[in-house]
Order: sequence, then C-alpha cells, then structure tokens
Amino acid sequence: MYIERMFEKRYELFGESVFTSFRSYEGSIPYLAKHLNRLWRHSCQAFALSLSYEHFYELFLKNLSIEETALKKPNHYFRLTFFSNEPADLNISYFDLDSFELNIITKPLSKTENQEQSLALEMSPFGASYPVLKTGNYFPHLYFRRKAINSGYTDVLFYNEKGNILEASTSNIVFQFKENFLIPRSSQIFEGITLMAFQDFCQQQSISYSEVEIHINDLEDFTGAFLLNSVKGPSKVISINDISFKSDDDMMSEFIAFLKEQQ
Repeated sequence: MYIERMFEKRYELFGESVFTSFRSYEGSIPYLAKHLNRLWRHSCQAFALSLSYEHFYELFLKNLSIEETALKKPNHYFRLTFFSNEPADLNISYFDLDSFELNIITKPLSKTENQEQSLALEMSPFGASYPVLKTGNYFPHLYFRRKAINSGYTDVLFYNEKGNILEASTSNIVFQFKENFLIPRSSQIFEGITLMAFQDFCQQQSISYSEVEIHINDLEDFTGAFLLNSVKGPSKVISINDISFKSDDDMMSEFIAFLKEQQ
C-alpha cells in the first residue's frame, strides 16, 4: 500500500519539490518577502515555469495567510513546499500548471538558539554545475551530516575541489577575524536568507565584512565562526576538525535581537 502510494507521487519518490523554511520570532517572520521571492524563483527554475511573482502569489501564496498564522503561532517552525502531483514518470519533461500545489506546515520550536557547533570537513558531493536550488532532495546533505555526527561532530562543513570553504549541510557560515567578518565566496554556495540578514546587520552596525574565497588552510587564522540558518538563527562554531574557535557571544545576541525586529 505504501509503495503504491509513493509511486503515485513523484515529489516523494524523486524528492522533486522546492521549499523554504523559517521561523517566527514572537509573532513575526524576519525577511518573509525574501523567502517567498526565493521560493518563486527556485520553483520556476526547477520546473521550467514562466510565472510572474504576482501570478505565483495569486495562485499559491495568497490563501496561506502566513503573516496571520505567525501572529497566532509565535516561535514556530514554518515550511512551505511547492510540488507537482504529476505521476512518477521519468519521461515527463513538461508540467501542467494545474498539477502544482503549495502546502504549509508549522510546529512549535524546541530550543534551537545558541547551540554550539563542531564541524567536520568534507569534500562537497556537488560539482560546480549542480543547480544551487532549495529542493526537497536533501539526501547528500543529510548523509554527510549523519556521517559527521557518527564521528562525534554536530554537522559537516563542505569545501569544493579547489579546497575552498562552501557551507554546512543546511546552513551558511561566516568567519570572524578580530572585528571583521569574512563570508565564503563561491557560485556553489546556497542563497541563504539569514546570511542576507547578517549582511544587513553588519551594515546597520558599521561592522566590516567582505566576501572572499576561504581555503581550508586559512581556517587557523580566524578567531571565530558562526552558522546561519533561518530556523535555528545563528549558532557559534567551537571547532572545525581539530581547530578550535572562541566566537563573540555578544555579537550573536545582538544579531538575534536584530532578527526579532525585522518583518
């Protein structure tokens, strides 16, 4: 029965979906418009759709009442998933617009802020030509995360074939050098909304930051590091392999306060 049902749903069988996930802070969702805009762009790219954002909003987003739900559900996890109910046929190359759905799930958040992270370095399983989209097929990310956890770490940190740092399994990373922050630069890095928020925070606070290529051999030069995720918020990195960091707790608290002020 389960196999029959799974074969009817290509998004379950192939992981063929696009999603965005985030959290509410005391009734509001930071950078919600950017999350929805990215969901639209990635959905159109993944399924070769020619839809304006206005059309996408009217068809799929308008009736979800996300802002009103956030007011009723403070400090909750939200996930929006866009998928097609076309049959699981590998020969399908065109998707009927009427077959698409966008669903929303919410649940209370457990304590996720201020968790300390220890990261294991791992070569990225994705090549330079792999599309950097937020799809539902997260198996490679979670496989290497489990591998890291089984080795005593909390997450994995990917680097590319050149040895340049990319990101963790589901989070962007920023590095601290004294009073300055460095953000890994690569076309293989996912477009993180909380990373955008961090850049806005730095501009507001007149904190110096720059996007540069960061090689794995450079890690010992940094004084701190943070993971940035739209559900967990920021979390400080205490180690990468055998390299230890002492990150700025005050800066992280200030950034969380900044996020809570955003709409």
